[in-house]
Amino acid sequence: MNSSVLQRKILSVSVEVERETSIERDGLVRFLATVMWAGPGGDQEPRGVGSLTGWISRGLDGEFLWDLCDELSADAECVGAIAREILNPNEDFFVMDVLLVDRMFLEPSWRGRRLTGALVEEIMDLLGLNRDMSAVVLCPEPQSKRGGPFDLGPERDEAMQRLRLAYEASGFRQWGESSCWWLPPEGVQLSE
Repeated sequence: MNSSVLQRKILSVSVEVERETSIERDGLVRFLATVMWAGPGGDQEPRGVGSLTGWISRGLDGEFLWDLCDELSADAECVGAIAREILNPNEDFFVMDVLLVDRMFLEPSWRGRRLTGALVEEIMDLLGLNRDMSAVVLCPEPQSKRGGPFDLGPERDEAMQRLRLAYEASGFRQWGESSCWWLPPEGVQLSE
């Protein structure tokens, strides 16, 4: 894990996999990860401080994955379209599995602590995804302190810039000119 907070086990992550029969049968499985905090010494009743939701794709063809995502929702279609491009044969890297993140939330007091990479890594470990052959795709959307996305304007632009910097510090890279970001397989060196 790349976060001292997670290394000291102040935060814990649990993952629940939803059984959506038609989608699961086709190879796309919904997940919900909950981030818990049990106080500074781990001696308090744990409480939720964040969550991540999305889908796990194991060994699917890019076109088929995109079709499944398109059937689910606009958010799924967005990350599915990028996953389709990533899964297409590429000389620089090989991807077998993809973690598609449609929502990532941390309480405001936990933001800015560089937890994104550590949380994603922990979820991938819990789901048994091989980092040498797996990628992560997400589309950042900053959330206001009052809940929900910001209205368009300077406040949202500033929040989006902070969020993008946090993702970049966690190893994520913007996919081309799209609004989506991806975390390449372990060991893949990308030219900027």
